[in-house]
Amino acid sequence: MGNTDSPHWHVLGAGSIGCLWTSKLLQSGFACTVLLRPEKLDALGSFSHDLILTENGNTTTHTVSLEAAGTSGQIDNLIVTTKAFNALKAVRSVAGQLSPSATIVLLQNGMGSQQAIAETFPEHSVYAGSTTDGAWLEDFLKIQRAGSGKTWLGSISTEPSSSISMLAGLQDMDIELTTDIQSKLLAKLAINSAINGLAALQNCRNGDLLLSDNFRTVTQLCKETEEILLASGFRDNTNLLDVVKQVLISTGDNICSTLQDVRHQRPTELAWINGYLLGLAETLNIEAPGHHRLMNDLARQGIQ
Repeated sequence: MGNTDSPHWHVLGAGSIGCLWTSKLLQSGFACTVLLRPEKLDALGSFSHDLILTENGNTTTHTVSLEAAGTSGQIDNLIVTTKAFNALKAVRSVAGQLSPSATIVLLQNGMGSQQAIAETFPEHSVYAGSTTDGAWLEDFLKIQRAGSGKTWLGSISTEPSSSISMLAGLQDMDIELTTDIQSKLLAKLAINSAINGLAALQNCRNGDLLLSDNFRTVTQLCKETEEILLASGFRDNTNLLDVVKQVLISTGDNICSTLQDVRHQRPTELAWINGYLLGLAETLNIEAPGHHRLMNDLARQGIQ
């Protein structure tokens, strides 16, 4: 049961990260509702469903409330876990339900969608998140946690939130509030720009990008990304190639989220990752042949 003195959270997006956060909210005693497309809820024929999370060999089950986006009651605290290309549309679908002081937490890959939402909803408290948590969806509201990571949350609006600090106490989640979420988002974007698109193109696990031909491409992408971000004013004392190499080693058996999207014939978020970098490069008059070639090769394979 949720704590009646704690804020009620609505989660928009029933993918792997949405399910993970819903499970941890419920486990931590918060009231939580998952918002679905009306047609999805109609097909289920139920306003509640078991949410099953397996992690470290243990399985927990919670009964979660379901509501149709755009038709439920007032929303005071919203977590958006849809893909970047759907995020603004998703928030707009519940705009009429947002209370005047609503908090919106955005958990998308890449850059651009968060800023678009903050600009569209300037009257609300908008926070963006960057996470290294890993999870994959086995079935509807049934997920496997692939690895425990860290999540940073930071404001990208001028309106403060009174409930955001409570998320830092979620059980089995390493969540930290930061005053510089932009740097966290760019740091993750930089890593993803060297891994996700190439893994999708090669249809391979992360570790296969350490092989000679692939790793030469990884090296070029890292070099170009560092040049673009440095010219844009982003400073990072780490060597991007070293960081990416360590990620590839530690997640060698993983199928990255972009390749999972491709295999399930879903659109990817690459326009908000490599595409974002190419937009910056054009603005700064920087050539980025590796990123251009990657995106062109992906497009020839029908991957967007």
